[in-house]
Amino acid sequence: MIVAHRGASDDAPENTLEAFHLAWSQNADAIEGDFRLTKDGQIVCIHDQETSRTCGEKLIVSESTYAELSQLDASKHFKGDLAPQSIPLLSEVFKTIPNNKGIYIEIKCGPEIVPTLINWIVNSNLRKEQVSIIAFDNQVIKAFKSIAPHIKAHWLYDVKEPVSSHELLDSLRDIKADGLGSNNKNSQELVNSITKAGFDTLGIFWGKPINSASIMNLYFPVYCFWLNQESRFLNQFCGVPNPISGIKIYTK
Repeated sequence: MIVAHRGASDDAPENTLEAFHLAWSQNADAIEGDFRLTKDGQIVCIHDQETSRTCGEKLIVSESTYAELSQLDASKHFKGDLAPQSIPLLSEVFKTIPNNKGIYIEIKCGPEIVPTLINWIVNSNLRKEQVSIIAFDNQVIKAFKSIAPHIKAHWLYDVKEPVSSHELLDSLRDIKADGLGSNNKNSQELVNSITKAGFDTLGIFWGKPINSASIMNLYFPVYCFWLNQESRFLNQFCGVPNPISGIKIYTK
């Protein structure tokens, strides 16, 4: 599966409608975006806690209203000749998604977003199979699954040091996650333990350049990367993109 990280963020400003529309035109199977809750209870698509990196002007998202944030240009950081891009609402991102495509919603704030997020998902035109929740905060996943157990939610865990599979499995069971998303700093034994226990595995590939050798060194299936010329090579390597029926683009 080809998932466009923050949209086609190598070719357009990250987390903007331009990036998401471009991802679909580049044949992505799904998009990934980062989402936060504003002061007035709106859900906006932005990675950082504050807006200076992408917009050139500093507003703290959680302390700002959507009206204030919508005045900013989210393309300020991007080198290219583009019209100004606003910070989109989650509902606007939903409207870009074709019927046979999907979205990975990465929650970048705390559990306070969960009730509003579930309401927006339920009131969208998307099927539950088109939506997956991901978050590094395991309490976000726990809160989400306690209210919406029918929608998939995966805990993102950055494996920097050797970690016990028993510890990870206990955490996954406690928060009722559907699976674990991680980088490639892990072992085949860890991956086998997670899948044997019935959990999904999402592999996050950040390295460049992408080539057949680097792909085959991954233990987790690849799920997320920049959608650009290198990922188009990966698409060719893996074959024709699959519909949003699973999370793997290939299995070792």
